Amino acid sequence: MFYRIFILMLLLCCGSVSAQVRIDIDGAPGYVEENIRNHIGAISDAERERPRLLRTKLTEAIRNATQALGFYETTFRHRLRDNTLNIDIDLGPEVKWQTAEIQLLGAAADLKQAKRFVQNAPFIADTTINHSSYENFKRELLEICQQHGFLDAHYVESRLIVDVEQHRANVVLKIDGGERYRFGGVDFSGSGLSSSLLERLSPIEPGSYYDKTQLTRFQRNLQDSRYFREIDIRSNKREQDHTVALAVKLGDAPRHQFSVGAGYGRRSS
Repeated sequence: MFYRIFILMLLLCCGSVSAQVRIDIDGAPGYVEENIRNHIGAISDAERERPRLLRTKLTEAIRNATQALGFYETTFRHRLRDNTLNIDIDLGPEVKWQTAEIQLLGAAADLKQAKRFVQNAPFIADTTINHSSYENFKRELLEICQQHGFLDAHYVESRLIVDVEQHRANVVLKIDGGERYRFGGVDFSGSGLSSSLLERLSPIEPGSYYDKTQLTRFQRNLQDSRYFREIDIRSNKREQDHTVALAVKLGDAPRHQFSVGAGYGRRSS
């Protein structure tokens, strides 16, 4: 008896759940339509029952979705019938890239990895702007500087300037790289292996410029050696002399896991 009552209550609850609103979008190419859908998300019962609330939601979602892809004068009409929301989009003219002023200040101006990245910037004149491209480029350029020793690098100016009337956009990005850091010493602890063997596993040359890829290589060397059950590499950034010291805490693996081999060590210069 209790089981039948439980099933009946469950069916009643499920029956009270509103059907999901289907959204049909016309007038926008596939990539824009997808972004609009992502911004709109699901339509709630309250939005379905209150036209003004639904209009507010759609206005904000469509504006954000289309501006991110270069359409700043989008208009739309919508109608909700039963469980279908029809949206007719008029994207209007595209905003296109005009100029890009990208500067690396100080010693960072000579960083070849950053210079190469800037040469391939996505802000090609007369192509449609894309906010994600701008944000990704901005983030990745800063990361390149920091990964190659400019650990205090920061933007002194970063602007995306959109002229809606002229349908043009300009980019201004300026990074102050600051001082370039070098590797300091490498301090090993916790291992019973000889210091000479440990040093052979390290590609880090004290006094060389900090390079995150060298840290990754160091970690991989230690792992691939199978000498250790525990590896913890910690960086100590010293602003007073612009160095990065490494503290490497190790826990030796059981002896039967050791595999002696060659191929590790520092790069020859």
